[in-house]
Formats: sequence, structure tokens, C-alpha cells
Amino acid sequence: MAEEIQSPDNGVNADSHARTGFGRIGRNAVGLLLGTIFFIGSLLVLIWNEGCSLEAMRHLNPVLAPKPVEISGSISTDEVLSDEVFYLSVNAAKLIRVVEMYQWQENGDKEPSYHKLWSEVPIDSAAFITPQDHINPPMPYRSTEYSASVAQVGGVTLAPQIIEQLGGAEDYPLTRDSFAKINPALAGFKLNEGEYYRGNPARRPEIGDVRVHFKALLPGDHVDVSGQLKDGRLEVMKDAGHKAMSHNSAMTWGFRFGGWLAMFTGLMLVFVSLQIYGSKVPVLGNMAAFGIKLIAMVMATVLTLIIIAMIWFSYSPATSMVLLMVASGVIIMSTFVKPKREAPIPVAVKYFKVPRQNLASPHILAETR
Repeated sequence: MAEEIQSPDNGVNADSHARTGFGRIGRNAVGLLLGTIFFIGSLLVLIWNEGCSLEAMRHLNPVLAPKPVEISGSISTDEVLSDEVFYLSVNAAKLIRVVEMYQWQENGDKEPSYHKLWSEVPIDSAAFITPQDHINPPMPYRSTEYSASVAQVGGVTLAPQIIEQLGGAEDYPLTRDSFAKINPALAGFKLNEGEYYRGNPARRPEIGDVRVHFKALLPGDHVDVSGQLKDGRLEVMKDAGHKAMSHNSAMTWGFRFGGWLAMFTGLMLVFVSLQIYGSKVPVLGNMAAFGIKLIAMVMATVLTLIIIAMIWFSYSPATSMVLLMVASGVIIMSTFVKPKREAPIPVAVKYFKVPRQNLASPHILAETR
């Protein structure tokens, strides 16, 4: 009776095959998980990006941007605006302090001439060509504006930015009552014809004299305003400049490419992880034979184009139709591509790290066929 001979490598091969199988399953699970995360994340990024881009374009495009609303009527407000320097308080939508100083001004370059004038802006006499005898003292106070935070016109609330831009403020003459409340630290000022004057108003003004008067936009004054009406409030129209549109376009295309790349990566991870089941599921086997990279690239491109077309349909139906036609063209063109078929054994070596010496195992061959 012949003695049965058992190869000493049978146990080793079985153990090696078991370890390879478990490792392959673990890698497949990780690949499927990562691929799914990348794919879902890419969809969310693309949808969010196109939505934000469309919303920005609606504001930047003057055709789609909200039309300006013009309102005329009497302004009303309950706020009291106060000038903390001169201690003046007025119920007004705007209060403007106008400070002027009598100063020298230089005219001409080579042979300058000098004359005197009232100016709100300090003139630097140190920069004069011949500053001698034409010295301007420092300007003690500056002009400033105060605006109410809340005001209405015709029942419409005005945004603070709209109130700041309002014109129409008229002279607000100062009285003895207001002068009696003036800041005691402001020595030298006198009340002269409805304004504060530092100097001698009875004589001709001299360099360094200062005069201060106020303007106010009072409740009941008529104003004309325009802006964007939003939720019953008039706001400043948004800028629709070319620079903003270019910035929005650059960011949109950057996120589009990032979303497409994440989708392609996710599909590659999923398809590679499922490739082992190609012998059991015919569809997966055909996919592997056709070319995983090509299929992932086509699917990522087509899905990206479809998402963009769907979101932008309300903005530009013609553009959406063109994108859908391009997606169809990509699918049709991909059918004419004949990628090189990959033999099953090199696939096992490439993706599942099966040692080449184990490829002779009938178990490995059976699973890779």
C-alpha cells in the first residue's frame, strides 16, 4: 500500500491564504468607507458651492439684482443727537458741526501769492515756499457729523447707512439758551449771528479766528432717499462691481474642481474595493474590464455637470441645457474608448498584495478567475 505523501507547504499555504483573505476584506471595508465619505462630501460641496455662487451672482448682476426703491416724504425720529464738545443736543436725524478757521493760503509755485480765507480744512503753512509772515496756527476743532440710528420716511425704516448719506440738512441757528449751556472749557467763544465765534467779530477777521455753526435735519423735513427695500427696511444697494464678480467666479471654479476631484477619488476607492467581487457580480466584472479610472472619471464629470445644470436652471436655462448636452456627449464619447483589459492575476497582485508565489494556489486562481 502506497504511503500518502503530504507536502510540507500545504499548511503554510492555507494559513497564508487565510491571512491574505482577511487582510483583503479589511482593505475593502476601509476603501468602501473612505470612498463613500469622499463621494457624499463631494456632492455636498458642489451643491453648496453652486448655491452660494448663484446667490452672489443674483446680487452682483445688475439685471437680477433687486431694483432700487425711491421714497420721498417727511423724515421722523425720536433720537436726540448731542455734540459732546459744544454741549448742544437736538432731536434730529442728522446734526452737523461746521468748524472754520481763518487761514493763509498759498497760490502759485515759483512766485507764490498769499491770501486769507475761511476753511474747514487745516492748511499746513510749513509747506509754503515762503512761510515767513504766513503762519497758520493749529486748528483747535474739526467739523463732524452725527446721525440717528433709527429714522423713518413714509413708514419705511431707514438703515443707519442710508441715514448717514442723507442730505438736506439746513442751518440750525444757535440761541442764547444754547450758548448758556456751552462747555465752560471753551473759553473765548462768543455768540454772533447764530454761530459761535472765537476772536473779535466786531472787527475784520484775523488769522486764527474760529467760527462754528451747526446744521440739522429735523423731524418733518422733506427728504428723497433710494436704496434696496428688504423686510420693510431701506438698505444701501449692494455693489455690483466687476472686481467682485471676478472674485466670485474664481472661488466658484476652485470649489468645482475640488468637488470633482473628491468625487473622482471616492469613486476610484469604491470601485477598486469592489473589484474582487467581479467574478461573482457580472456588472462589476464588466466594469473592471472596461477600466476603473475611465468609469470614475466619466461618472464624476457627468454628475458634476448635472449638479451645476440643475442649480443654475432658474438663472440661465440655456446654459443648463448646454451643460446637460455636454454631459451626454461625455457619456457617448466614453463608449468609443477601448481601454486595455487587465489580466485577473496582476489585479490581485496590484490591489490585494497577493505574493506572486501564492498565485499557483488553486484557491487564489479560483477567486481571480
